[in-house]
Amino acid sequence: MASANTQLQAALAQFAGQPGLSADQVSQLRATLAANQDLIQRLNNEAANGHLPGFALGASGSEPLTGSYEKSTGVITLPALDPGSGRSTDLRAALRLQEMSVRFAHSTYLDANQQSQPVTQNMVTNLQATINGSPALAREMKTAVTTVDTSERQPHMLLENFAPLSGTVAGRTFNPASKQDEPSPNNACPAAKPVQSDQCQ
Repeated sequence: MASANTQLQAALAQFAGQPGLSADQVSQLRATLAANQDLIQRLNNEAANGHLPGFALGASGSEPLTGSYEKSTGVITLPALDPGSGRSTDLRAALRLQEMSVRFAHSTYLDANQQSQPVTQNMVTNLQATINGSPALAREMKTAVTTVDTSERQPHMLLENFAPLSGTVAGRTFNPASKQDEPSPNNACPAAKPVQSDQCQ
């Protein structure tokens, strides 16, 4: 059974040490991760790569609906947490979306001249602002990352990855085989159908 590696444990300890957090909030994050083996493995990888040194809560009353990720600091900001200390299905969905955002933020794409370019923070911000700016879209995205695609032989969620659409400056595509939404670099926001995401447990 997977458990948090040294780097992810450090990120959780950083979260627990922040002022104003309750023991229940810290326990809820830990419990939600512990109950999701695929998710914790993926976050272990990101933490080991130096992409996830910490978590934070959003400003009270204005928390992002699905969380957010800041590439420069590596911090995942969590949505408003449910009451209690047990695992949360809503937090699970938000963490899956943010794990996808971390991978997206540290990926590359080919520009119109076929030159490799890194995904920028602006692209990440645009993507997340689109999701968090619409309660209806946020709900659909959270459902997509926690719903198993029953048409697949191997267990995959409906939404598993974000990837920039290479070699173009406009538009977007959805690849149903890979569960991947491919926004263009100039339009990095989610389409009506999901993106490629994590395997389910």
